[in-house]
Amino acid sequence: MKNIPPSVLRWLAILMPPVSILALVLIVYPRVEQLHHIHLATGKTDRQIQSFIEQIKAIDNLPPYPKIASLPLSKQEQSDFLRGLASMCSQTGNRLISLSCIAPPLPPPPTAQKSTGPSTATTQKKSLLPPDVTEIKSVIVFEGSFNSIRAFLTDLDNSRRLISLSDCRLMPGDSGYPTIQMSLGICRYVDTPPPPPSSSTQTAANSTATAGTGGS
Repeated sequence: MKNIPPSVLRWLAILMPPVSILALVLIVYPRVEQLHHIHLATGKTDRQIQSFIEQIKAIDNLPPYPKIASLPLSKQEQSDFLRGLASMCSQTGNRLISLSCIAPPLPPPPTAQKSTGPSTATTQKKSLLPPDVTEIKSVIVFEGSFNSIRAFLTDLDNSRRLISLSDCRLMPGDSGYPTIQMSLGICRYVDTPPPPPSSSTQTAANSTATAGTGGS
């Protein structure tokens, strides 16, 4: 510093403050702003992660996914159910042989007087379903290996539709061991359709219509 001329020192003393301020503005300040944005983004990300963790805990504490007890009886409902069974059977590695659906019995027409005979009481005792629910049975016949049949039964158990299984029969497959053929009855539940109008109600309606036509 002693060998530096006084004029250079004077100019350095004049130029150093502006140069320092310019370096602060062009280099240091953008870095500080970038660090500030990174800090804000980190805090936001931490809050989102904590929110996701709380949502996952809340979902884990929810009760099991409820099964659908019954659906309105329609052609679309039956088509969807049978197509779902066929798709589930093939997706688990089985070969579908036949799939049939047994139509539910039609509800009896309403009568003016309720029957309280022994036959009615016996029927009510045997029926364990609510009056507004009807059971429809489907019979599926397919063949596959032990593992593929077990996979199909597992998918049935995990399905959302409330069903019951009956009439399970096992026999050798067409190609012999280890192929197994299974015949399985699958019952689903639908809303009971409204009963058809009784003959007395229909006769009264026809009489009313005839009287109205004659009066005009």
